[in-house]
Amino acid sequence: MKLEEQLFERSENKCELCGSEDNLSIYEVPPQTQNTAEECVVACGKCLAQIEKRSIG
Repeated sequence: MKLEEQLFERSENKCELCGSEDNLSIYEVPPQTQNTAEECVVACGKCLAQIEKRSIG
């Protein structure tokens, strides 16, 4: 199973931070030592912007 498939299955196709089902993507939590599911999180656009400290409209 691909990493992306593992992550979306684990998260039940929801943001693992807020539970949103919109605009999901995978965020690699630093420091990234290996490309594993344990080092990644599924996050929505709003949470991802907060993690990366970007302003959102």
